[in-house]
Amino acid sequence: MYNSKYKNALSIIPDFAETAEICVDEKADIFSKITAYVTAPVLYSYVLWTLKQAQNLNLNKLWFLARDGHILYNIAKILCDKYNIPIECHYYYCSRMALRMPVYHLMGDSAYDMLLIRGASLTPDHVLKRLNLNDNECNLIYNEINFPLSNSNKILSRSEFSAFSDKIRKSKVFSSFLKEKSTSALKNAISYAQQEGLFDEEHIGIVDSGWNGSMQNSLHILLEYAGKPAPKITGFYFGLYSPPEKKAGDWFTWYFAPNSSPKQILKFNNNVYECMCYAPHGTVMGYEKKDNKKIIPICKELKNIDLHNAEIAKKQEKICIEFANKISDKSDFNSFELKDLHKMSTLLLQQFMFNPDKEEALAFSEFLFCDDLGEHYFFPLVQENQENVLKNCLFLKRIKRFFLRNKEINPDPFWIYGSLNCSNIKLKSWYRKNFYLWDLIRLYNRRK
Repeated sequence: MYNSKYKNALSIIPDFAETAEICVDEKADIFSKITAYVTAPVLYSYVLWTLKQAQNLNLNKLWFLARDGHILYNIAKILCDKYNIPIECHYYYCSRMALRMPVYHLMGDSAYDMLLIRGASLTPDHVLKRLNLNDNECNLIYNEINFPLSNSNKILSRSEFSAFSDKIRKSKVFSSFLKEKSTSALKNAISYAQQEGLFDEEHIGIVDSGWNGSMQNSLHILLEYAGKPAPKITGFYFGLYSPPEKKAGDWFTWYFAPNSSPKQILKFNNNVYECMCYAPHGTVMGYEKKDNKKIIPICKELKNIDLHNAEIAKKQEKICIEFANKISDKSDFNSFELKDLHKMSTLLLQQFMFNPDKEEALAFSEFLFCDDLGEHYFFPLVQENQENVLKNCLFLKRIKRFFLRNKEINPDPFWIYGSLNCSNIKLKSWYRKNFYLWDLIRLYNRRK
């Protein structure tokens, strides 16, 4: 078996270990082995839980939200077919940008809160182009707020980002563009929702990674505005740090909820998970009418980095689909206890995400990651030789950074434990304790 550290986790459900061995042989590359022994069992477990929850609520349709839902959708179709589950699975092309854009003008100040979230490597241009503004439109805003054009492509520190955001919130030109861009996107977004059957049911289920529930919030506003009347929404999420708004509907989580134990949350990395679910198509930028009839999603063209990530995603998805086919051939819908699946998934993810082997972290560094909805920059998920960056993440250094945050530009690594194990630092266990302590304090502070 690949890497004995996963042996105990997979022994909880022996069929999973046997299936993983069938999907990849000893000659396979490390990334393929991680997919078979970690990603595939975890995603299969999540999808099986989702289908059981949907059945308990008497839902006969589920919409898997792009892009994280692509691989989940394909696994779900296999399970529904193999286990004769009477649930229709649909893949809904959307993104944070595609769902938020049509409703920004209906959200009041909340629209600014979403548009002005800090990212790892943001410039003023990146911020403005979250609203799909062209260069001329950006220049009009810069002129109004007396912002020098020479700084439009400069990476913003925390203080610079804060000052720039304050100016944008007061900009009448930006406000005008926000209303114009948002209003113009509304009709096609509603038509796409109608075309995809979201108004055909009184109660719909959506499946997504989760984190903050913003997709459900945006979808609720969109459907409510359409006034059909809007269906009730229930979200099925891998995990949530904070829930959707109460008015947006109900929600359930598989792996962790906002009140889950700190260990469950802090030993998880959502950036790594998003790479595990990476789709082989570009992010959805919006919707357009085709030949005055069908509404089609506008996906970002795949080129360079996007093509690179898409090829890795195809390889990953192929193994996950093979795993789902084989495990469902040797089992039935009620073969596995959900508590066992959750325990196994927890052990697998904590072993992989919290303390990956160097070769595992480097294998996943093949993914180039972006934390910004506009995808204007990409960096490896893991980078080697980040000793100075990691030293600045020690607890006492963090305290100092907190008081000097206005001068800070460099963010934390996307996968700090992966970067740690790819470094030449010797006292790695000491560093992990420092990182964990800081995150624990932040978590308790958020829960106050």
